[in-house]
Amino acid sequence: MTDIERRGILETVEIRDDSDGPKLTGYAALYDSESVTLPGGFTEVLQRGCFDDVLKDPNTDCIACFNHDPSLIMGRQSAGTLKLSTDDRGLRYTVYPVPESRSDVLEAIRLKNVVGSSFAFTVNPDDETYERSDDGARRIVKRCSGLYDVCPVVSPAYPETSAAVRQRALEAMNASKDDSCVCGSGKPYGKCCGRYGFVPGADEQPADQRKSPLFARAGHVAQWLRRV
Repeated sequence: MTDIERRGILETVEIRDDSDGPKLTGYAALYDSESVTLPGGFTEVLQRGCFDDVLKDPNTDCIACFNHDPSLIMGRQSAGTLKLSTDDRGLRYTVYPVPESRSDVLEAIRLKNVVGSSFAFTVNPDDETYERSDDGARRIVKRCSGLYDVCPVVSPAYPETSAAVRQRALEAMNASKDDSCVCGSGKPYGKCCGRYGFVPGADEQPADQRKSPLFARAGHVAQWLRRV
């Protein structure tokens, strides 16, 4: 399974009073907005529509847990207490009604102690691309393969990235100026050993001399260490 990542944004969470109780609503993610520099030294942009497929997937059963803590669950899609939608801005969530047991969360939001939202998701390697930017690498997320949790959080400015994503970003930053991979194959980054496990010349080599994709990735790191 692809590692779950988390991102957060500083965006107002709204509380609206309704006949059946308070309604909590906010944006968990924004489209076409470049993130802060993430762990691994890259930035990220969510392409418009990247949540469309996962929201249509009948197997998606996202939850809303304060601070991503399952013991503080507030809503769930399958229970009808969490609604997810997208618009021109991004991914919007609504929790309704908010359980009475989460009144402390509502109070924290009213007092502005909670100032943002976050979402937990996965991305398959084929559904992302990397570009070079002035500050390193920029990851473009074209499609999310999984959506697991959306919620208000205390500290949305502390994202989590997976080790695999950090490695792919590092490879993108190490790509040479002519867009070829640092493996020396002359192939564009994304079409060589760094992305798909292909090692140049492997098919022409004896089986006992072929380099594994893991060995090839280790070579990327070694080249980077020699440069710094």
